[in-house]
Amino acid sequence: MTKYSKPVITVDAGMAEGVYAASGCLVGRIADESYEGGMGNKYRFAVYYTHETKEHSNTAQTVVVKLNAPVNVVDGNAQGFYQSGNGTDTLTFVRNSSMNASGADQGMFNVVVQPVTGEASSLKATLVSVTDSGYIS
Repeated sequence: MTKYSKPVITVDAGMAEGVYAASGCLVGRIADESYEGGMGNKYRFAVYYTHETKEHSNTAQTVVVKLNAPVNVVDGNAQGFYQSGNGTDTLTFVRNSSMNASGADQGMFNVVVQPVTGEASSLKATLVSVTDSGYIS
């Protein structure tokens, strides 16, 4: 029997990727970032996630996105599965979509937020964490 080594997660400034260390099954990243100044004052980004292993399938994913300042979700196709976080720096989404144990499936959704105070140009997604919330063995 080999010795168990507990997974370790580090947070690096300027990085916007996360890994679910308990199983290593889902990997998420932030991409396609843009800013809309003036009257819009919005920050847009996309969340991508991939089922990296062939160990199991799932029927839903919980996605947590941490930003560097408090925001409110105002648009994007993520509104249908937005769960909580308006007025804070942490947004939670639950997306009901099957991800087979092929390792090839990829989910994606767009989020548009406005800062609670300040300019959208200073906003940055700093971490995304994706976990299975509808587990199938």
